[in-house]
Amino acid sequence: MRFKGSFEGKRIVVFGLGASGNAASQVLAGFGAQVTVVDQADGRALRERAEALKAIGIRSHLGGAPSSVMIGAEMVVVSPGVPTAIKPLQQARESGATIIGELELSFMLCDADFLAITGTKGKSTTARLLHRMLCTAGIETVVGGNLPDEPLCEKVLALSPDAKVVAEVSSFQLETIDTFRPHIACITNLGVDHLDRYSGLEEYHAAKLRVFENQSADDLLIVNVGDAKLLKLTRGVRPSRMCFGFDNPGGVNGVFLDADRIISLSDGDAVTLLKRSDIPLPGLHNVENVMAAAAMAINSGVSVEALKNALNGFELAPHTLEVFAVFQGITLVDDSHATNTLSVTKAIEAFDKPIILIAGGRDKGCDFKEILKARENRIKTVIAIGEAGPKIEEALGGRLPVVLNQGDIRDIVAMAASFAASGDVILLSPGCSSFDMFTDFRDRGNSFKRAVLEYFEGKGIGLA
Repeated sequence: MRFKGSFEGKRIVVFGLGASGNAASQVLAGFGAQVTVVDQADGRALRERAEALKAIGIRSHLGGAPSSVMIGAEMVVVSPGVPTAIKPLQQARESGATIIGELELSFMLCDADFLAITGTKGKSTTARLLHRMLCTAGIETVVGGNLPDEPLCEKVLALSPDAKVVAEVSSFQLETIDTFRPHIACITNLGVDHLDRYSGLEEYHAAKLRVFENQSADDLLIVNVGDAKLLKLTRGVRPSRMCFGFDNPGGVNGVFLDADRIISLSDGDAVTLLKRSDIPLPGLHNVENVMAAAAMAINSGVSVEALKNALNGFELAPHTLEVFAVFQGITLVDDSHATNTLSVTKAIEAFDKPIILIAGGRDKGCDFKEILKARENRIKTVIAIGEAGPKIEEALGGRLPVVLNQGDIRDIVAMAASFAASGDVILLSPGCSSFDMFTDFRDRGNSFKRAVLEYFEGKGIGLA
């Protein structure tokens, strides 16, 4: 493995007992480390997980992070949701501990090439597309990282050096890298998100740009040609740079949309990779995602035939523009995974029908006026919900019909249905985190689906 030292006997604290922390603690214990897990939260699920770890010799502290534990650590593996500036981590840092994340740990544990995707919007779908393209081509590969419940550190252990690791990486994960060096990195776009964690947009974007900070001239960085700020910030970087997108500027290598074809352009030579009709996904933003994945795939040895075959039967992940029901001509869409305003605009643009938009939740510092960048005439009504509801009402109320609803999800669904007519779309695309009302975005999406089914079936209305 890339890490030439040994974890044997090393005092390591794993900070956070979510999916990545649970995986990291077990992997490190398997290498003989003295592992202690801390989590500042407490609760039944965490206690059950801590008991399971205790059975394999891993100690846990829930509801806090004892100073003695943090000061005694030689290394801390911090979960992405934990801000790196908090006091316990500062104590460990001042005592000489190395602070890394599960992404860095995964990189240390295997010699395979990492293919990393980051960005404000599209990274999950791009990662899943790339993984499918590699699998279709017969290339040994795993996918994980920022994908829900898909930590990498367990998955990479059995990989050969010739394998490919597809890693969706968030800004939070990139805060704690040290040696992480993807052979191919892709930045899908730079929008507005997580301003509840960062001091401003520049700090958030700087975290994203760390994805290529350790790359060399032998590596490749792929960026969205339609993002002017991203192009400017990546000009003159050490790795080779290529682009993807709808525009095809002269002299730039990359993957572009040319009329109804997706082409690969290299030193002026164009090769057709796909037809637009080969892409079974809604919205132009998913055409961008396919182009980004294709650019990474063809630079990883995937053939044109494998690209086409990979798209056959490909479906978006649950809670990502998921059309799950049609009642009396009303289309119901669960886009609960949309947790920033850029995602909301892409969701709106994916439909040509009138939209009743359900948006809101816990504000992450986004500017909800960004939603107005989508074609406004597609939006019939906005139902503003959760903690961010009043802010959304204030931001959009002068331009769009906005109704504030501070009720539960059943009340929200009933209101949305009262505004909808045959041919309309009811779209849950919150643009916020879910933690004011739900456990996570999956809980929010599933609760929305249940409420929809209860409402329509309760009125004796069946699926179309």
